Amino acid sequence: SSADFRHGLEAGLAGNEEAQLLRIPTGSSVLFTRRTTYTDRNQPIEYAKAVYCGNKYTFYTHLKREQLVP
Repeated sequence: SSADFRHGLEAGLAGNEEAQLLRIPTGSSVLFTRRTTYTDRNQPIEYAKAVYCGNKYTFYTHLKREQLVP
């Protein structure tokens, strides 16, 4: 089972390829995301990246702290 992941968010501008795929003008605001998931032995098992229209994205997060066992 996976142990953890690292997820990055970066604001930027759409290049030609992103603009064409998202059907927005080149240079429009976008949000880039990148995520790498690791096993409990720190081996990467998944890499994902995505691009979202900057004016159509809402970011929510829910963080839960695990109870530490003495």
